[in-house]
Amino acid sequence: MTARRDLYYVYLQIVIACAVLGSVLPATAKTAVNYLNMSLEELTQVIVTSSTLTEESLKTVPASITVFTRQQIQQLGVNTLEELMNYVPGYQSYLSDMGGITYSSRSRRVANGNREVLILLDGQRLIHDSLGVSSYTDGDLPLDNVERIEFLRGPGSAIYGANAFMGVINIITTNNVSKASVSGGNNHQRRASLNLNHEFTNGLQASLFAHSSKTNSGRSHFYDSFSKTTMAGDQQENGANNIYLRANWADWSLHLRHVDRLVQQGYSLGNVSDKDSLVDSYSDIYALHYSTSVNEQWKFNSRLYKTPYEIIVRGKVAAVGRVSNLIFAGNESGIENHLQWQEGNANALIGADFSRYAMDNALAQSWLLIPDNSFVSAPSQLKTDRHLSAVYGQWQHAITPQLNYILGVRYDDYSDVKSYTSPRLGFIWQHNSSSTFKLLYGEAFRAPARNELYLRNNSSQEGNPNLHPEYSRTAELIWSYAKKNHYFSVSLFNTDILDSIAITNTLPRQFVNFQQQRLNGLEMEYKWELTHEWQAATTLSHIFNSDVGVNPDAEDLASISIIYNRDAIMLSLSGKYHGAVRDQDSSALHYHSLGGYTVFDVHGKYQLTPEWGIYVNLRNLTNKYYLQPATQNINNIVGVAGTGSEIELGVHWDF
Repeated sequence: MTARRDLYYVYLQIVIACAVLGSVLPATAKTAVNYLNMSLEELTQVIVTSSTLTEESLKTVPASITVFTRQQIQQLGVNTLEELMNYVPGYQSYLSDMGGITYSSRSRRVANGNREVLILLDGQRLIHDSLGVSSYTDGDLPLDNVERIEFLRGPGSAIYGANAFMGVINIITTNNVSKASVSGGNNHQRRASLNLNHEFTNGLQASLFAHSSKTNSGRSHFYDSFSKTTMAGDQQENGANNIYLRANWADWSLHLRHVDRLVQQGYSLGNVSDKDSLVDSYSDIYALHYSTSVNEQWKFNSRLYKTPYEIIVRGKVAAVGRVSNLIFAGNESGIENHLQWQEGNANALIGADFSRYAMDNALAQSWLLIPDNSFVSAPSQLKTDRHLSAVYGQWQHAITPQLNYILGVRYDDYSDVKSYTSPRLGFIWQHNSSSTFKLLYGEAFRAPARNELYLRNNSSQEGNPNLHPEYSRTAELIWSYAKKNHYFSVSLFNTDILDSIAITNTLPRQFVNFQQQRLNGLEMEYKWELTHEWQAATTLSHIFNSDVGVNPDAEDLASISIIYNRDAIMLSLSGKYHGAVRDQDSSALHYHSLGGYTVFDVHGKYQLTPEWGIYVNLRNLTNKYYLQPATQNINNIVGVAGTGSEIELGVHWDF
């Protein structure tokens, strides 16, 4: 990987850029939706697009979905996507022993990462095909430039294909904010972000987002599975740089993005080391969008993209004298097209996607430091390309003003694994102005990532070329109730997973197709606007029945937030609960139990002037000690320590 600039200097440069650029660029008119002054009733009418690629409201969207606007994110005081998802029914995130954060939807996850959840950033997929996850390149994804986020729970393959298996997270960024912020705190926290936008006289609109962060883990200890002892915490260093440029002119839009991450010391490859652990990655996006209305009925959208990336993971693989270094580099390119028709109470959608997933480099390197410091390098994967062709269609029609339905299907054809067809069907009945009922059925699939199929020359994991895609069938019943000051939604779901993929419990571990799994459960969220100044929200998730006997993901989740906002003052108290889990290990029982935990956070903000404000975040207010599952190392029989108390002080400037 090319040499990176020290994060501290990038941090300073962004601070300087905030002052210089903010003072020379004139303010532009902001014509986008103003989420910051919306009531709860208005927020329930926010447009969502992730479920159907068409504009829907929370009432009419045929999916279990939760939306967070920019206002709501700021009220909670969360900095990253992984923090926010703990306040979404069914979603959970936690620190892992792979040098990052892992997460899941509906308590179902295979190994580390987010293989079952598709993440979209302004329509662009962030998951890389080589490892099937985005956490290495886009972990701790910042929210400073977000307009809204749509969390879809359940199948999304009828529109998006693979990886939209248990959920879709659709992130829409803002292009009408000029703002800078800097902050610092304990655990060596340093964060800086910059949002700039400008509209030129020729109609060209440009927006720039830059972000840099660095922090230590804040963990109380690390567990060394070789010596079976704990090591002192606060060793793992996490840093990231992010720059994102968008330019819009007429029907065209250009997106350029670069992100690099560096995690040193602490956990990597499931083991802990004070000098040999490293996760070093970068990922770029080059995307050209075209969107035009042919006439009043027809609209055409196209996206051409290329996403090169490189991931280096280094870690200790023996008690003394052996270090492994894995390198994955590739580029993914493709074109996505869809044509939309709408007339009266009906609309239709047809689309076609073509993608090429290329592996440029895949190496497994080992250093035998004792006795002779020898070095061995061998291919870690087959460097063959993977191709995908897909077509899909969708039909929506309102039979009456109260009753409408949706039909959809997508066919995905992979060059190296079985093809799959993903259908969907749904009925939405608006009983009255307040209550809506939804009955939904959908199928989804997940194609194995390249490392699940072809990984080799690795002592801890081995590929399985005979692995088949796993697929699911989900039925859901949803009731939502919206009044002026209340919003309530409850979902009952049943998911059957066939040819389910699991990972073995012996070394080298291998992904294998397993027996059928069944998950059924309940997800609930309630938002209440007590007065103009006071708001409250709560979520609850529970799995009634799970065939996953040893499940490292919590099957009981809950969250609560209380927000006060008056004049220049905003305060919030929020808490999240994760239930007890069973973490797979190599003991005679094949698992160890980890207790549930509740963590509280406080956010406060004071607006000094219309342009300047200060804020404080207190995380893990009670310094709660808790353990989370080890996603990689089956010899970790203790778990991964969570983050202790953190304080962050910051200042922001709107210009």
